[in-house]
Amino acid sequence: MTARYYYWTEIKRIRFDDVLKILADREFFIEERTVSNVLVGTQEQFSRLVKEEADSRRLRGLYPGWDWD
Repeated sequence: MTARYYYWTEIKRIRFDDVLKILADREFFIEERTVSNVLVGTQEQFSRLVKEEADSRRLRGLYPGWDWD
């Protein structure tokens, strides 16, 4: 979920509230509050992706089952 959050916010440059809705309604089918709770617990992973400046190609290598385009 953190990688998808990174993708939508850092690569696609979509606003936080819109990303929560995408993750909750279209990708994971859970409540927005649950998405927020998960993301709070995965800050280290998000920070690592930011530090690496991971692009779509890198994310595709890490998580090949998702659409990164």
